[in-house]
Amino acid sequence: MRGLLFIGGSRPDMRQARRFFGEPDAVYAADSGIAGALEAGFTPDYVVGDMDSIEDPAILGSFDPERVLRADRDKDLTDTELALSLMRQHGMEDIVLVGGGGGRMDHFFALEKLFSLDNPPQLWIGSETIAVVLDARGPRERITVRGLKCESVSVFPAGNGPHRCTAQGLKWPVDSLDWDTGAYSLSNRAVHGNFTLEAEAGRFLVILPLDGAWAPD
Repeated sequence: MRGLLFIGGSRPDMRQARRFFGEPDAVYAADSGIAGALEAGFTPDYVVGDMDSIEDPAILGSFDPERVLRADRDKDLTDTELALSLMRQHGMEDIVLVGGGGGRMDHFFALEKLFSLDNPPQLWIGSETIAVVLDARGPRERITVRGLKCESVSVFPAGNGPHRCTAQGLKWPVDSLDWDTGAYSLSNRAVHGNFTLEAEAGRFLVILPLDGAWAPD
């Protein structure tokens, strides 16, 4: 099942972001992510967090109290992690994160770390970019993108190695990079508009611009 998780921080233009949503089976909000969910036209099935960053707490009054899961503010886990745990308990296997741009640096590193753990989100839609997870042993091993001429394509390894991938259509090759010693491909380009990237071993994050007319196959 596919679940959307709206989180705090700066949000994408929902008109651009919605084309990546599909039809979710359930929608969740972590704390102030409730604003992004409502902006996108969704009423969250569950709201999770310590609720310390919601601008107007009165908004929670319209929700079933049993669907508003309040957490202690003094905790090591982020509201996003608490919501992800709940989503997995509910059987959400394909999770899309929406939001999380800007804001505190420690929260960004906490979000980035999620993609090195078991069962990571499959997409992260930020305010200006989208991160797509490729995993040789996961649900998506390959991505083919069309219509991205000269736009930035960055690739980072995630999780445990070994890592190995192949690419076609990028400005410079990534196949021979030693990903397991800290290598990554930053601001590569799809000069003819189309490219394919496949994870042959390990997990990768492919970072692409959110705007523009490109579309994934």
